[in-house]
Amino acid sequence: MKKSAIILSLLLFQLQTILSQVSTMEFGSISQTEIDMATYQPDPQAEAVVLFDLGDSRFIDVPTGYDIQFIRTRRIKILSKAGIRYSEVSIPIFHRDNQYETVPSIEAFSYNFNNGKLEKIPLDQSTIYEEKINNSWRVKKFVFPDVRQGTIIEYKYILETPFQFNLPGWKFQDRIPTIYSKYTVRMIPFYEYIFIAQGINKFDSQESHADPQKRHFGAVAEIYGSNLGSGVVFQDLVHTYVMKNVPAFRDESHITSVSDYIMKIDFQESKFYSPEGGSVEVISTWPLLIKDLLKADDFGKYISSSERQAKNIIEKELMLTDKSAVEKCQTIINYVKSKYAWDGFSAKFTIKSPKDLINKKTGNTAEINLFMTGLLLLPELMQARFC
Repeated sequence: MKKSAIILSLLLFQLQTILSQVSTMEFGSISQTEIDMATYQPDPQAEAVVLFDLGDSRFIDVPTGYDIQFIRTRRIKILSKAGIRYSEVSIPIFHRDNQYETVPSIEAFSYNFNNGKLEKIPLDQSTIYEEKINNSWRVKKFVFPDVRQGTIIEYKYILETPFQFNLPGWKFQDRIPTIYSKYTVRMIPFYEYIFIAQGINKFDSQESHADPQKRHFGAVAEIYGSNLGSGVVFQDLVHTYVMKNVPAFRDESHITSVSDYIMKIDFQESKFYSPEGGSVEVISTWPLLIKDLLKADDFGKYISSSERQAKNIIEKELMLTDKSAVEKCQTIINYVKSKYAWDGFSAKFTIKSPKDLINKKTGNTAEINLFMTGLLLLPELMQARFC
């Protein structure tokens, strides 16, 4: 019993030590504990460690209604030379038709402790560049200056999006351990979202409360304690999610997409309530959702087009004769894995056509997976119910 109490005391002491390593989460304020940190005790082999990662999403007023503003603040300690690769940062930016997401602000600094002094090196803003991924996505990229073993890096950026369906989710887990991760999302009553948590049994902290500050849509005047006018008065509903001491995600040989397994939360817009009255269902029932997806050019019709391409591919490139249904499935899957490369972008919907995918041999996750689905829709495979 006494031995167990001693072990418990040591574990609690270790936890306090870990949490003290991020004594301040104020941007630009580096503690001596963070400077002295040489290894991360719970994971001594870690190449780097996320000291803290803070996200905040809110709806901001614009002339056309509401945009979403997302602010991220992150600090990382580089523990080995191999960890220097985490000094490269990418910020995905979506656009559709004539609407664009923007990144109006990026702040980033490297911190090195030399000759008893902390040297703060700012990111040269001219080195930030933008790379096109496809017709809908671009990535803003930058690399921290003068990063080596022992360097602390931190960055803060603002992303603004006019797409209410693109309310940012949050990844609590990374390939390196994370000491503290917090996401705050401020909802307004006009947009309803489905909350989806992956790989999380329980948050270390989860709170919801109404913001005491009142906001309004349209013309509203308060007279003798009553709101008059054609507008609407409302309060943000603030949700906060916290995870502490999140272990690094280690790849397994059978895992094809890290995003499908890490601890994260996502938000799916389900309904829009017009301030002027009425509502619009964005997601209703599963049967209706399936029906809409099968009609969509970038989902169901893409599968149908891939299915039409399947006959030519199977006749010219694959030898499926005399194979069992299971062997045919395995042959098709291995063919797609070996012939088509992922372009690094995870997506729910397709951008290019199956013909473009076949010609370029690269595509996003939706394009490759839905293309393979089309190939697997052979009548004999469907009848055998193996694929």
